[in-house]
Amino acid sequence: MSKQSSFFLQNLNLIDVDKGRVLCNASLRIEEGKIASFGVGILPQKGDKKIDCKGAYALPGLIDAHCHLFGNGVPSKAIAHKGKGQDFLKKLIPTWIGKAYLHHQAKASLRQALYAGITTVRALGDIRYSDIWAKKKMEAGSFLGPRLLTSGYAVTTPDGHGVGTISIGCATYEEYDSQIEKNVKEGCDWIKIMATSGVMDASDSKHPGELRMNFEEIKHCVEKAHSLGFKISSHTENSQGVYYCLKAGVDTIEHGAPLNQEMLELLRNGKSKIVATFSPSYPTVALPLEDSKYTQEQQKATKIVYDGIASSARACYENDIPVGLGTDASCPFSLHSTMWREICFYQKAVGCTNLEALRAGTLGNAEILGLDEVTGSIGVGKVADLLLVKENPLENLKTLSHPVAVFAKGQRSTKRRKHYKKVEKLLDSLL
Repeated sequence: MSKQSSFFLQNLNLIDVDKGRVLCNASLRIEEGKIASFGVGILPQKGDKKIDCKGAYALPGLIDAHCHLFGNGVPSKAIAHKGKGQDFLKKLIPTWIGKAYLHHQAKASLRQALYAGITTVRALGDIRYSDIWAKKKMEAGSFLGPRLLTSGYAVTTPDGHGVGTISIGCATYEEYDSQIEKNVKEGCDWIKIMATSGVMDASDSKHPGELRMNFEEIKHCVEKAHSLGFKISSHTENSQGVYYCLKAGVDTIEHGAPLNQEMLELLRNGKSKIVATFSPSYPTVALPLEDSKYTQEQQKATKIVYDGIASSARACYENDIPVGLGTDASCPFSLHSTMWREICFYQKAVGCTNLEALRAGTLGNAEILGLDEVTGSIGVGKVADLLLVKENPLENLKTLSHPVAVFAKGQRSTKRRKHYKKVEKLLDSLL
């Protein structure tokens, strides 16, 4: 990791992800971690490290608005079938070995994301506060990684999604308050609730995303989070759950489900936003069972969830309502390097242009997360979070998969990500 404080990038094509304009044959100066200037004809200053970018295209670093750090996303039979492997993991987590593993994996996950051009991530549910540990390590300079927003443990009902791993079950309002306050004390940036179940913990394949929290519980958590000055997100894969979250004022509704006209009006006129996550569900639905490692019943359940995610994202797009994008990384098929595929899956699902898809995964996510004054586009005074690629992504989104260089907080990362060739080959077959 370079400690150089100022860079002069020359022979660049700069992409405006908001308007779709390309500034050709340009240069860009980075000073003290921020973009000091950019344009045609600007000159380097004394002390700048000059880099000839050889005609590369520069765009803001990708933003993953929903991920987890506890795994690498490589599918396995043990995870899909909830067998002895998961039982062993639950026993391992409380031990010192488990804690060490979680710290190691969090660090590895963040590095994978950075090396793939992801310069901001929001972790929404991790174990033993390993996400907050990693954030403190990066702030202390132990390693270079993406900007990290954390939530610690999610909160939900005693039988809610993720209890025993990434969630804490709460039976009373007092228990919800206590756990939310603990998360804040530990150093979280967001509060996360699990309003519904998912695929693995559904009662049957026909009812994934069942309600676990009632409206009063959701509203109570929203009011508690907001009273402490924190925004709140909710895992929600059921239309009734989405409605409850909208009425309660949840800031970001993760995943999504089919929307009716009333819900669209609440989204249009309120502050809530949906963050879609195609990366785990689409491959599970689209790939043969022998490749996905899921059972036929689990695939059927995932199809219901995927259709809900796609339907809500499409409805928002058609009604000019912003949608966030996240990989749900750590889930099967959701690698920490896969944000570029998430952008492609979104483009395919809603039928938008390359520019619209690229904006959603950069400036759009920054706006939803409240970071657009800091990152998400190339602008003077913004943090130098940059992804350089060989071709114009406005013409070919797949070029995002091969970064030429990555800058995070003004520091250049020169390392390459780890490849999982078998899994990536399967995923690329869907593009």
